[in-house]
Amino acid sequence: MRSRGLMPGLLHGTTNRKERRTGESGAQTAALRSIEADTIAASTRGERDHVRAVERHGVTVQFGIPQLFAAQLHKQGHRSRDLGSLRLGVAAGAPVSDELLRDAQRLLCPTLLVAYSLTEASSMVSVTRPDDPGEKRSHTVGRPLGGTAVRVLESDRTKLPLESVGEVAVRGPGVMKGYYRQPGETAGSFDAQGFLLTGDLGIVDEEGYVHLVGRRKEVIIRSGFNVSPRELEDRLRAHPAVRQSAVVGVPDPALGWARRSVPASFPWRGRSSPAVRSWNGAGGCRPTTRSPTLSALGTISP
Repeated sequence: MRSRGLMPGLLHGTTNRKERRTGESGAQTAALRSIEADTIAASTRGERDHVRAVERHGVTVQFGIPQLFAAQLHKQGHRSRDLGSLRLGVAAGAPVSDELLRDAQRLLCPTLLVAYSLTEASSMVSVTRPDDPGEKRSHTVGRPLGGTAVRVLESDRTKLPLESVGEVAVRGPGVMKGYYRQPGETAGSFDAQGFLLTGDLGIVDEEGYVHLVGRRKEVIIRSGFNVSPRELEDRLRAHPAVRQSAVVGVPDPALGWARRSVPASFPWRGRSSPAVRSWNGAGGCRPTTRSPTLSALGTISP
């Protein structure tokens, strides 16, 4: 049976750069063409359209951001559709929780892979493989694609050894030549060896797997300690009553910067802000990343 890949319009690069928009992602489209697969470009009107497209067209491979897969799981719980044609899903653009990975593989597709993508890299840099160990599939964004090199750099752009935290830099056939009519931005985005500076903080382990830990510019300095919002957001999302969360820095006269956590929770699960705060402080996060302030931005109805 000929493969069919669904390319939601929601899937685009993940870097916080000046240039933003892209249509079909080059790497995903090339991958589908390499196996003579049909490409179906879905609209951006919502996850309901994507579920219908999978059922209607017999889609076998689906690309999307993690929130798309989470929303599809939510919709399937209300009105189940026949997604039996799906063999593979690829999630990129945001962290993928253990729960989402498990539930997506149980209810949507047999295999869900996690990828690291950038608009500037057209867009996939690395991806997990079906035969990777479970821990690597859950806690990394896989190994680089063939022909793509990934290294981690110090702030002065010197190469760091394996297992070190630094800025992720990428070089390969999919990396852009530069930003259109922005020579200054282009010059500042590459090192002397032609590696693209992604702005992402990460680690390359001894087995070649890439671990993302945050953004270089998204570090909150509190009482002299560097705090990664990503670590706290991951901890908050692990709470059963929290669907999404965001951590931002706000000025504080005593601390320099304080953190404000904004969890969006399910009201029917009866979890209050103090309960979520207690959960955050009970484990998982280092003391300097625990949030004293929780603000309910809104709720998400089931």
